[in-house]
Amino acid sequence: MDAVEQARREEFSRREKASSAAYDEMVAVVGKVAQASALVEVQLRQLMQTLLDSKYAKLVAAGLATGDLIDTCTALLKVNREIGEDQRGEGLELLGGLKDVLNVRNNLVHGLIAVLRAWSPRPGGREAGG
Repeated sequence: MDAVEQARREEFSRREKASSAAYDEMVAVVGKVAQASALVEVQLRQLMQTLLDSKYAKLVAAGLATGDLIDTCTALLKVNREIGEDQRGEGLELLGGLKDVLNVRNNLVHGLIAVLRAWSPRPGGREAGG
């Protein structure tokens, strides 16, 4: 093998390692985003249960999608007389932007997963014949 061929192989190896590191980093970021959004969903369920204040609240909250939890918590915050105006305003403000944040999360997580699967050097990815 001559020096040119050796240099090409070394460059290919360097790029492959960099690509693999970037892939691993992207997977880690997507995992963190998914984990954080799952925690938000748990907290929304707990908020709804607290605002509903019923022995059936846990059952009702368990069957709702995240968007429905946001809508229900928003409605409950508006009518709950035990909450001060400052808390109500803060809660409504936070809930008001949450759907947009979760839409960005969905686009990020599901979009990157599709891209990573298509271009991954890992088994099942495009380069592996997937």
